[in-house]
Amino acid sequence: MHEGVKTLVDELYEKGNTQTTNQIIDHVEERMRLQLKKDVVANIRAELGLVQHRVRYGHADRIVNRLLRMIYVEKKIEMGEQFKIHSFSDESYFMLGKANQHCFVKSRAAAIKQAPKHAAKGLVWGSISWRGPGPCVILSGKQAMIDSSAYQVILHRNFVPWNNSTYGGTGVLVQDAAPCHVSRSTRLYFQRTKIKVTLINFEISVKKYLGRR
Repeated sequence: MHEGVKTLVDELYEKGNTQTTNQIIDHVEERMRLQLKKDVVANIRAELGLVQHRVRYGHADRIVNRLLRMIYVEKKIEMGEQFKIHSFSDESYFMLGKANQHCFVKSRAAAIKQAPKHAAKGLVWGSISWRGPGPCVILSGKQAMIDSSAYQVILHRNFVPWNNSTYGGTGVLVQDAAPCHVSRSTRLYFQRTKIKVTLINFEISVKKYLGRR
């Protein structure tokens, strides 16, 4: 077979690994004026090391939030912070029911796809530190509607015990300025439990930051 066909098929799956065999055939015919059979496409996939997997959808971290967190960490590192007792935390809604698509990828990790953040199906809260993953909580139904009191329950049942056993209660919880994170009730809870908290400064100018790169 012409090597250009194999290269083209590889490029097509690199751009969109959920494409069906018929779509690949149509693209090849359009680009190279060649009519491939389905078994030929299957053989090319095997030669390229592409394996079929179910698509797994994960939270799509918005670009702005991702950049702001990077800015925060970079500025702290410049100030000498090493983040050895910090636990970065966040929560997000997740969506089920999108496992009916298949994709062809060279590794299972590539089968993970981004999904809309606010899916209103469930909610996951978790944290991570330099020691690895921290506690993770998954909620559904009415429990997924997080307010200040519900957020405090999550921390009290999960983060506090983990912080005590991991850092002897001296760990720092890093969180953003979501309403349930900074409400008066939650701030009083932090005072009572003596949890050390750091807020990511989301008021940093992204344009100013990018301007000095």
